[in-house]
Amino acid sequence: MSRLLTADDLYAFTFLEEVRLSPDGTRIAYTQSEIDRDNYEYRRAIWIVPTDGDGAPRRFTSGPNDTTPRWSPDGQTLAFLRAPTGEVKPKNAEERDKGVSQAQIWLLPVAGGEARQLTSLRYGAGELVWSPDGRTLLFTSRTGEPDDNAVDDAMLHDKHLPRVRTITQLWHKLDGVGYIYEQRSHLFTIPSAGGEPKQLTEGDWDDGEPAWSPDGTRIVFTSDRSDERWTWPAASVWTLEVTNVALTRLTDESLAASAPAWSPDGKQIAFLSGPRRHSVGHVDLYVTDAEIAAGAQPGQRLLTQDFTPICSDTCITDMRGSHSAAHLTW
Repeated sequence: MSRLLTADDLYAFTFLEEVRLSPDGTRIAYTQSEIDRDNYEYRRAIWIVPTDGDGAPRRFTSGPNDTTPRWSPDGQTLAFLRAPTGEVKPKNAEERDKGVSQAQIWLLPVAGGEARQLTSLRYGAGELVWSPDGRTLLFTSRTGEPDDNAVDDAMLHDKHLPRVRTITQLWHKLDGVGYIYEQRSHLFTIPSAGGEPKQLTEGDWDDGEPAWSPDGTRIVFTSDRSDERWTWPAASVWTLEVTNVALTRLTDESLAASAPAWSPDGKQIAFLSGPRRHSVGHVDLYVTDAEIAAGAQPGQRLLTQDFTPICSDTCITDMRGSHSAAHLTW
């Protein structure tokens, strides 16, 4: 017998997010998200299921806030992000600087064993990607200092001071993130065996959506370094040489690019994009050469000029699995 949907029914929803196929194609890792009715929070853990249907899904991490599973190239290790649930406050400056309240990168052998924390960054880590040889993890992290350090220092001693914010740019806040005007997202690497992170990019702009080239010598990412970045933001596609950190912009600043993906031979990069201005949300598929001749201008080729549907996925609702931009696969 049918009945109306009630608020209590929402607690029965289970979301499957961030599905990732293992390198050998035999297993799938994904994030399973459920609502904790007592604490009004989401609980997330990573699960693994065989692709042949012969076997039930098994819980791989304990949670309660594990996300972003990424297989190592040999399929022996899963990297993931682990964050605390609820509001976790550092007890002292050392805990704050180690990012105890932030999502950090952890590694866990697929065959079993203990999870190992890889990063301890003040602002945490995100968008992690294995290098092709499995020796390095590429990720994004925020940089910068609060514009009112006295407030942050007082919170360590359970004191609450009014925060003074100095906002000088129009693009200063994001849904689900909060204020962003005082920090910038940049690219970092860290050895998978452990060690200190290395910052690859810097500047008064945000860098994201990184991906290794097939040979591991270059990194593609998106970044808006134009004069319009705080008023009419639209990222371009960039590449970075790993050895000397040389940068090349591959697309012009008239487009808003996202989801760059290398071709198997490393000669081209596909990406999603629309006009910086007056796009009405329509997204097309483009390709650009991964290298530009000396003196040549950035350029791109539109592949979907005769394709009517949008080349992206959009869903605006509070009851959904979280995901980043659409992932392109060659």
